Amino acid sequence: MINPLDKTFPISIIVPTRPGWSQGFRRFLNSIFSKAKDPNNVQVVVKIDHDDPDTFDVYKEYRSHFNIVSIIMDGSMKYRGIPDYTNTLAWNSSGRILWWLSDEIRIETQDWDQILIKHTENWVDKNASFYVTLDGKPRCAYYPIVTRKLVSTIGRFTGHIAIDSYMDIVTGPLRQNRLAGEGLIPIDIHHDSAAGQIVAPKGVTKAEAIVQNVLVQKDEAMRKQHPFWMDMNEPEVKEIFHGTAKALLEDSK
Repeated sequence: MINPLDKTFPISIIVPTRPGWSQGFRRFLNSIFSKAKDPNNVQVVVKIDHDDPDTFDVYKEYRSHFNIVSIIMDGSMKYRGIPDYTNTLAWNSSGRILWWLSDEIRIETQDWDQILIKHTENWVDKNASFYVTLDGKPRCAYYPIVTRKLVSTIGRFTGHIAIDSYMDIVTGPLRQNRLAGEGLIPIDIHHDSAAGQIVAPKGVTKAEAIVQNVLVQKDEAMRKQHPFWMDMNEPEVKEIFHGTAKALLEDSK
């Protein structure tokens, strides 16, 4: 097995895991590698909380057989930390194409890696984004696929719908001649919700796990109300979005 940090992969999947969901994480990894035509096409870079030994045990189980890298981080920010988690994972990955996924996702399409490579091969050197189908809904913005070129150009991969937000809100007027891909890739994925299925990690009491799950659900509620996890009127957020548009415009010259 080649050290996953020592080569360039066609695809990097980046995923921030959640505590108490180790069996869900196992199902996530199994769907990725069992459905791939060639698992060596795929690098998985995961964020694991420093106090989540159950998830780390699953990671150790898979790392001897597949290209998987773990980054141990403080997960106390939960959903609010996803942009930071995601950017850290992205800059520690080495794929030409990056796909942000939740550990609740299951890939359902056989040979999905070959399909993804085929549909993106002409765009890897361009600012491009792509979509898949989530539970029958095409052009799913929640789990974007982007080129490394795009991440390098804008300087970040904030994760979840934030990349799509850049495309739709900031770069809309530039879209026709700015972004290359934007295609729907014929890959189907399924959302296996962790809500109600969180279990207590080792060393955590059931009561603590329940409190932790409630906090996660509150974060989910907040996310539904503010899907970008941030107030679009805040000066710092506006600066990020305008900076993204400027970077894309400069790169096109």
